[in-house]
Amino acid sequence: MAVSLDCLCAGIVVADSVCQPLAKMPPPGTLARTERVEFTIGGCAANVAVDMAKLGLTVGVSGRVGDDVFGREVRDRLVASSVDCSGLVLSPTAPTSSTFVLNVRGEDRRFIHCVGANAEYDGRQVTAETIRAAKVLYVGGFGLLE
Repeated sequence: MAVSLDCLCAGIVVADSVCQPLAKMPPPGTLARTERVEFTIGGCAANVAVDMAKLGLTVGVSGRVGDDVFGREVRDRLVASSVDCSGLVLSPTAPTSSTFVLNVRGEDRRFIHCVGANAEYDGRQVTAETIRAAKVLYVGGFGLLE
């Protein structure tokens, strides 16, 4: 990533699946219907990168995703949001980190999470050259992995 950036966002990148609110938590062994389940990008580094790109800044992301359908979709959506993904590394062994967000009306959200490829990201991918190419380095999500 030798391109000059306003901000490099390093950290966790997640594929989120978010359901529309359920009327109540379903009992075990039953099927709960929802109006929609949406796939979105999540994770501190990815979220900040997309938001900064919306503000017109030149942004890159450094993180790790699996070499799977979620990883490819996350990368495609980041690129479509004008985020430089040259620092987004594909893991050949771990799945893309993913979270299912369960919403129940009147209650706080519940999260079912797979750490996946984020467990392999240690920040060593962010070189001194990469840091020098960015005006700002944002680091997000490392403490959330434990």
